[in-house]
Amino acid sequence: MESDQKNPATSRRTRKWATKTRTGCITCRRRRIKCDEGAPYCKRCITTGRDCEGYSHGAAAAAAAGTSNGDGVASMLAVYHEPVPSDAPAGIDASHAERGAFAMLRGECVRRMAGLFSESFWTVDVMRATQVYPAIWHAGLAMAAMHRATCITAQTAQARASRQRNEAFALTQFNAAVLSVLELTRKPVLSDADKETILLASTLFTGLCCLQENYEQASAHAMGGNRLYWRWEYWKGTGGSEDDGSDNDDDADLTCTTENYRVDNQGSRRAGCVLTTKSLTAVFTHFEMQFCSRFRTIDVPEWRWRDKAHKCSTAPFASATDAYTELQPLLTGFCHMGRYLSIPRTSAELESANRSIVAYVGELLAWQTKFEDLLARRDSASLTTAASEEEEHHIICLRLLWMTLETCLTRSEESGEMVWDERTPDLERATAFAEEHFAPRCRPGAPRPFTFSFAMSAAEVLTFAGTNCRDGGIRRRLIALLHGWRERDGMMDARLLALIVHSVMVLEENATTGMQAAYEGCTCVPGTFICKDHRVCLIDTQFLGERSATIVLTTAGMFKTDMPPYETSVSW
Repeated sequence: MESDQKNPATSRRTRKWATKTRTGCITCRRRRIKCDEGAPYCKRCITTGRDCEGYSHGAAAAAAAGTSNGDGVASMLAVYHEPVPSDAPAGIDASHAERGAFAMLRGECVRRMAGLFSESFWTVDVMRATQVYPAIWHAGLAMAAMHRATCITAQTAQARASRQRNEAFALTQFNAAVLSVLELTRKPVLSDADKETILLASTLFTGLCCLQENYEQASAHAMGGNRLYWRWEYWKGTGGSEDDGSDNDDDADLTCTTENYRVDNQGSRRAGCVLTTKSLTAVFTHFEMQFCSRFRTIDVPEWRWRDKAHKCSTAPFASATDAYTELQPLLTGFCHMGRYLSIPRTSAELESANRSIVAYVGELLAWQTKFEDLLARRDSASLTTAASEEEEHHIICLRLLWMTLETCLTRSEESGEMVWDERTPDLERATAFAEEHFAPRCRPGAPRPFTFSFAMSAAEVLTFAGTNCRDGGIRRRLIALLHGWRERDGMMDARLLALIVHSVMVLEENATTGMQAAYEGCTCVPGTFICKDHRVCLIDTQFLGERSATIVLTTAGMFKTDMPPYETSVSW
């Protein structure tokens, strides 16, 4: 029996060879490891810092032959993994690296940039613009390369080298895009297509800076694009004169009846252009709310929000995306009016502002009617056809947004910040709704995918509720949601938004402990009530560097007594 046993010293070790994969990327096939076949690059290569060499035509064909469940894998391989030589605009001979970066942009990057509501704009219109305008081609490639660099999370030397290569490629493409834009600005007269190129380039430059977490530079690009957008009156269906941007219409009707300011629900395009005025309006008004009203070092423009309000169209909403696109300009304008009234104004200024607020409230209520009609039609259709998971999530986000926005429609100069006390039950209802539907997204300590989008994030809605609600319990629940938000699905990191809400809460709750000056007639009750003078009415943000900022808070009492604002430095 002993002779039947093998001697460990003399037995030979048999090497087990892994089965050779036929559908993985070239890099994984060479390494003989399992490939996840992600589009446009496999995640195994990206996370380990290796250059994914893509998929061969033979691999794509094999995947197509082996796919029988209709999951679209074969089509993804064919569309995203093989760089197409004709993708570049006329006159540009794209290199293999550029075509590969474009595949990344077209496959994964634009879907993440679209966020909740702007998928068709980014996946269709912007992709078409990259094939027409050289500046957009180069800016898009820079976005894709920077996006890929941020996806490499490994800390090995190979991963660091890969990140550096992608960052260097992004810088080269960014410089090429800037040169293309400068060439356009030298023209004596800009066409609508030239203006569209400059506006979209500023949008992509803003996103590129957000990926680098350089928010100060991102705000500068956003501000520059917004100034041009309003100077050129690009919300109109036809081109406007560059000299029409002056504010010479003091006697104009301040109600929402001017056709030039209505949202184009049909999504028309200017002659020779590829983008819709409706989509650009949503993008730039979101920039205005995200950046132009948040940064201390940027001169905040009041644009024309005090003169005209966007008109809610009569066309019914076909989807949640339609509802969001029409709501965004109204939301931005209404929030600007709230910020405008946070600062003491003259009687004449208040009269003009209150007329605009009445107009905005009327248009927002008209939007609510159309949104409720969409929900009713959707509920009727659900009896026969199930809604997609994505559409369901969009509806939930819009419901949360409206529940929060509805709490401040009765805000006026007379009630000021005190109106929020009357709305505490409504804010508690919105908080409970958010906890019910967004709890799976809020797990403290879980990995945070480094992404961002140009669309509004539900985290921004929670921030708005948290900074205005004076109930300590509700505030802490909202801060917990923001702290645990796993995805950076907006321009701002949810951890920064949580710090903003926390800073406001700490300053107000410690009004009588020395953090704020004492004011005559103060009626604060610690832990129960905050008087008007000790309430924060203006919030600004000044970024200091990577993941650090100074939050600047101004209370009504500080405005009244000309005292400097309260500043606190945070990092995340």
